[in-house]
Amino acid sequence: MKRIAPLLVAIGAISYGIPGSLFQLAHRNRVTDSALLITTFTIAFVVFSLVRRCMPKKHRKINSRKLALLVIISGSSMGFTNTFYILRLNISLLRWQRL
Repeated sequence: MKRIAPLLVAIGAISYGIPGSLFQLAHRNRVTDSALLITTFTIAFVVFSLVRRCMPKKHRKINSRKLALLVIISGSSMGFTNTFYILRLNISLLRWQRL
């Protein structure tokens, strides 16, 4: 696990950095927040479903309620992070428009 820990940290950093850049580009092209959030969650759902389909059947099932709750909480935290980031971008854009 110690060998792949830096790789997992890098993947995590990339996964938080890319949405920020994409959200800024989308705002410059006047994409609405609702369309941006729906698209983000739809893409995440499709990718998750495809990855799950590629897994062997014996690994698809979540064996414990604790693990299922952990998956739900981690997905919700990612969703809230994107939502709050978009809200923050809106506040920043409103400040710049006033100047």
